Amino acid sequence: MYKNEKQHLENNLMLLEEVYVNYLVPTLQNSDYKSLEKQIEGIVGFPHISRVEITTEDGQFLSAGSPEKPRTATVCS
Repeated sequence: MYKNEKQHLENNLMLLEEVYVNYLVPTLQNSDYKSLEKQIEGIVGFPHISRVEITTEDGQFLSAGSPEKPRTATVCS
């Protein structure tokens, strides 16, 4: 069971990197924060993802999900 859960989590993280990051980067470059908020709300819908936070170079802070002490991992920096 542990191996299945781990594989499922790894697959979801790969999907996030392959699909969402490709959409997030241009959205960030265009400063389209409304679209960005919708995208990160979609990411929070993934299993094992409870919160997403993005801080832009110009200081904008966007977040979605539960603020309760999340474990963090950087997918793209």
